[in-house]
Amino acid sequence: MRERKLLYVGMAIFACTAIVYGLLFYHYPNLVKATDKFGNLENIYLFLVSTLLIAPIVEELVFRGIFLGKKLFFPLFYMGSSFFCVVTENYYLLIFPVLFLLFRGVIFKNFLVVSILNTTLFALVHYHVSDFTDLYSFVPVFFQFSLGLVLIWVTLNYGIKKSMVVHFILNFAFLLPLLLALQFPEKQFSLFNRNSIEFKLEKTSVFGATAFYVSGSAVKAERVTINQFMDFFPNYDFKVIVPDSLRFYRYNFSLRDINNQKINTTDVRQILLESKLVEVKKD
Repeated sequence: MRERKLLYVGMAIFACTAIVYGLLFYHYPNLVKATDKFGNLENIYLFLVSTLLIAPIVEELVFRGIFLGKKLFFPLFYMGSSFFCVVTENYYLLIFPVLFLLFRGVIFKNFLVVSILNTTLFALVHYHVSDFTDLYSFVPVFFQFSLGLVLIWVTLNYGIKKSMVVHFILNFAFLLPLLLALQFPEKQFSLFNRNSIEFKLEKTSVFGATAFYVSGSAVKAERVTINQFMDFFPNYDFKVIVPDSLRFYRYNFSLRDINNQKINTTDVRQILLESKLVEVKKD
């Protein structure tokens, strides 16, 4: 088999990264920031389609296609990788396709250099600069880097279609724990009171129908996200963000003013902050 060392190195990096990440998370859970991009798409169905179908196909064509040696994949790599950099607002990564283009005669003659640069770009494009808040937050990047090496090996030995299948399987394996947590959350009822506002909530399964009722003094919603709940107050800017770890969870909300007065949105904002469902948005 060709370039078997890619498989071995990729698996070794993945194993070491998993151990380091696990130790950091176990001993210092607050030091490991959630750098995944699960929160980038609010709609769970759209997220699954993009992650399990679109991403494996497009990313393999863009990043691994050049290893097949066919000319049509080279412009696809230049344009596709540049597109990813712009869409993810990682403009600094545009230096990679520029280097590939300007020094293609040198870079593409060295398989090791091509593999490292290509895989580094593939790994970094999954994150934002803002994700790297400390040394520990760089650790998850090595997951993508190791998988990039393995997928190059699959492409070289089994073709681009097989690498798409492997990419799908890997994404599904990473998503499965998340999907199980979303569909079978710990259903804990919570009650918050502030002034005349009574606020009840509990987590519920992510898949199913959504229902809601809105009036001047009450809001009831079933199986909605935190962002969807805040959308019931279109004329008020909460100036908060939902943590990525909570973005996909669905909740049953019940909010009412016990005096049947118009709901005070300032109180609602404060309750959301106190319940740790949201964080203050930083300018």
